[in-house]
Amino acid sequence: MERRQVQCPVFDVDQCVSLIAENAIAKQVQSCITGDIEVSAITGGGRDEFGDPFIFILWEGCGWGGHIDRDGHSAITTWVGVGSRTSPAEVLETRYPWRVLRHALRTDPGEGRQRGGLGCIAEYEILAERLEISCIANRGRVPPAGRAGGNQGQLAEVRVIRDGVEYTPMELQPSIVCPTRFSGLILTKGDRLSIRSPGGAGYGDPREREREQVLSDLRAGYISEAAAIGKYGLSADEISRSAAGDAQS
Repeated sequence: MERRQVQCPVFDVDQCVSLIAENAIAKQVQSCITGDIEVSAITGGGRDEFGDPFIFILWEGCGWGGHIDRDGHSAITTWVGVGSRTSPAEVLETRYPWRVLRHALRTDPGEGRQRGGLGCIAEYEILAERLEISCIANRGRVPPAGRAGGNQGQLAEVRVIRDGVEYTPMELQPSIVCPTRFSGLILTKGDRLSIRSPGGAGYGDPREREREQVLSDLRAGYISEAAAIGKYGLSADEISRSAAGDAQS
């Protein structure tokens, strides 16, 4: 029996277990589910404009890996209930001293015959004088692995924009050693907190994906034109003809 050694980073035990199971039963089970279940959570607290203390937790939905028979789910987290979604911007701005500058789906997840689900991009402007945050997010160093020829997903990213300059948490606070798992990072009024949750990995060869599915993803903004051509194998003529047809309809 063939044996394979799997290196297992401490924060990626789930992926190692998935790989071991897939290697063991891939020939017997044809409908196995692939990909990774991710989470991105920001917690913290401070005092609002009235001097009252507050605490918060932000759940940023992540992209799940593609399955053997369907694309991965987008912008979902499982730490709060089953399939919980991100809080509305209006609720966050009403309850906490920050401004939501952007909240969108993150394009170009892991390519595959069944692509990975989309993560999120969020940016918040801090309005409190001082805010202390912690972060628990998977995939800060090791991206989700693709399956059956699918491409890997995206890394989680946390950045702070201060006076127009972008910093990693480790650059702002030397005691932090992990880019997406840390505590006690101090933000001040006017800082911008940028969070990019990971996009899921793909399942199967991307060039086997149905052409119309690729074009549909491109029209919806789920993938870029560069990915449609470079990863999925569409030609510029196919994209042009599709765009012309959309304009006429």
